[in-house]
Amino acid sequence: MPDTAMALQLTSQQRTDFIDNAAWRLVTLALVLLCLMVGGPAWADESALREQAKVLFEEEKYDEAVAILETVVAANPTAANCRPLAEAYEAAGRYPEASGAYLQAAAIYKDIGDAGAYRIWQRKGSSLACEAKLYVEEPGGKLPPGSYTGAKFEPFYGCYIGAFNEDDDKLYTGRLLDGRRSADKAKFAELTGKAHASYFNYFLYGRPFPKEWAAHLKEFGAAPHIAWEGKNHKLGEIKDDEYLQEFAQEARRANCPVFVRFGYEMNGDWNDYGTPEEFIDKFRIVHDVMEREAPNVAMVWSPNSFPEQNMADYYPGDEYVDWVGVSMYTVYCHNGDPQKPAFEEDPTDNLLHVYSLYSQRKPIMISEHAVTHYCAATDKDVTDFAISKLRYLYASLPRRFPRVKMVSWYSRNNIGKPSNPARKLNNYCLTDNEQVLAAYKDAIGVPYYLSKVPFKLWERPQTPPLISELPHESTVKGTIRVSAWVKAPVLRPTVSWLVDGEVVKKTDVCPYELTLDTTTLPNKRIPLKIVAYGEKENALARTYVVINVNN
Repeated sequence: MPDTAMALQLTSQQRTDFIDNAAWRLVTLALVLLCLMVGGPAWADESALREQAKVLFEEEKYDEAVAILETVVAANPTAANCRPLAEAYEAAGRYPEASGAYLQAAAIYKDIGDAGAYRIWQRKGSSLACEAKLYVEEPGGKLPPGSYTGAKFEPFYGCYIGAFNEDDDKLYTGRLLDGRRSADKAKFAELTGKAHASYFNYFLYGRPFPKEWAAHLKEFGAAPHIAWEGKNHKLGEIKDDEYLQEFAQEARRANCPVFVRFGYEMNGDWNDYGTPEEFIDKFRIVHDVMEREAPNVAMVWSPNSFPEQNMADYYPGDEYVDWVGVSMYTVYCHNGDPQKPAFEEDPTDNLLHVYSLYSQRKPIMISEHAVTHYCAATDKDVTDFAISKLRYLYASLPRRFPRVKMVSWYSRNNIGKPSNPARKLNNYCLTDNEQVLAAYKDAIGVPYYLSKVPFKLWERPQTPPLISELPHESTVKGTIRVSAWVKAPVLRPTVSWLVDGEVVKKTDVCPYELTLDTTTLPNKRIPLKIVAYGEKENALARTYVVINVNN
């Protein structure tokens, strides 16, 4: 039913409560403002008001706490005042207002030069932001300018899917290739419903090119993606010598596309790859040898998603980089600390910095990504969290980040496998959780996600249907396939589609698709609207367009 009708359907008690609360808020606001203006008695002092709001918050009287804190912030808009207001908004389920208050605090911290606090509260505010946009699928649609930059192996449109799965016991073939375990790629394709265009694995600088592994991947039409790292997280001496030349020549003899992600996550303090100047010099040496000896190698420069502040310092320059990558993981809590929750965070926030800096010039690769479905720190099965976050990410890429041209899932149980104890925190393995596997299969099942990197430089994969944002007004006819992108701080918002004011579909499955046969509609201008609701059936975001039906 229309929103106005739903708003009117309140019980007598609800109307009475609403009027009482509204009156209470107005009286409180008036008294507090008066006292603040005249310097009022002790109870009107800012700290006393904040303490009063704290008591109300602890009594779960969130709207009453908000009323006091709004007045405090209006009189003295400091970060220390904005944060409790944001927390009260958040507790009341008023997420757009909470987002605004956290972002206001972040802006204040930025102005006073506290970069650390700025990043914390900016990310918190972003995670609570609510937004919605509508999209339409256009087979044969014209790509917008800037969609394609002509990089090595870059698809015109669409996104290659990749994976790391060599440590998955359910897929282990019993074979060792180049001394490393080998997973059954055919079985993985069967389980996920789609062949993967690329697989990555980790190799130490100084070891030979992995010829056996590359040949194995070629059998399945997949491109090798080499995560090339230094021993003990150090790169050591790198020069144009016999070892590097032989590695490049073997890469050329592999006779297939090869992605080389050299010195990845160089901006993180867990690596010691030298100063930015030293790293850049080494990266350029590797690039020059590969360019001379192995034209089938695409060089990938791939920082970690954080820290952001030093990331660009390590960039070798456009002429030395084919693709820009990023490592980004979606976890339930940070660093294995339950006191650092991450379950409200938007996974695409980890992509924003790299994307804004480089996507206009280079194709972007999500070099490593996964969502945890079991969190060791909280001893929780977080299957619903994993399904929600992975669906959201894979639905967001074609709609919001079309310059991401490859995304690779790290399918490994870090808890159950030998590894650094500091990393035994999460299970990302797809085959360990049937529900997560099914969600992943569904997310990559659309034509946008590509299963093969063409093995010849002049070949390009078939271009999938274009997914473009619906303009505010457009002319349509026949059957159209529309979808929605919804950013909201709840795991599974429910989206209602309204056509000419009537609800035609409700769904909580991202990307909230609707197939609309416009021949059943009159030829006229018709509003097409969505409303996204949270668990408490509170409206989080809404948007609409006008379709001019012309059959």
